Amino acid sequence: ELWKICVQPCTTISLSLVFKPTDLSQRSFLLPIFLAGISKHAKLLRAVMARGLQPIVKLSAHVTSFDTQVVLKGRRAIKEPYCMSFDISNEIDVAQDWKLRMPFEIRGIAEEGEESDHVYNPYEKADDNEAPTWQLQPNSGTLQPGETTTVHVFFAPQRACTYEFPVSLFLGDMVDDAEAEPYLEEVLVGKGIHPRLSFENEVVKFPIVPCNIQSKVV
Repeated sequence: ELWKICVQPCTTISLSLVFKPTDLSQRSFLLPIFLAGISKHAKLLRAVMARGLQPIVKLSAHVTSFDTQVVLKGRRAIKEPYCMSFDISNEIDVAQDWKLRMPFEIRGIAEEGEESDHVYNPYEKADDNEAPTWQLQPNSGTLQPGETTTVHVFFAPQRACTYEFPVSLFLGDMVDDAEAEPYLEEVLVGKGIHPRLSFENEVVKFPIVPCNIQSKVV
């Protein structure tokens, strides 16, 4: 697949090259950039080399997506958030301390009908009557050699917003270093929508009847 880019005079463009290894092999190739009408240009030839290394820890998935979920209200947001999970596995013969860290600011992009985007700090204590939109349990621990732990992700959308943000995984001495680069990242994705149907009553109570007698409520 070919892509055509038009660069204006005396301007510079920046390109990002992403490498996601799936095995321990080494890869190399010439970056295929050409000037229109010229098959090869020496100044545009760039050799790219990359190698997949044995990971210290491994994630079972790099994206946890809740897709689209109905907005939760009141106590239900606190007691019944949506839940998914991913695993963290120690791949080496040394115990590893680990910690997951969410961004200090998470932004939910407002859908049509919402007044504004939802911006909040997941580290600020929420009111007793308000559920945090995102939670991780557990968010830290120690993995023994060959051990795997399961992290549960809880999503309680209370606004019609779309969320997508990275959660950083830190290891060893990096867990308490605010300036450290994460070892890996897990991307969390979720979208809240308002329900299109509603029930007159959330709870339906049936009258008590003898055994083998049908109980009916309209």
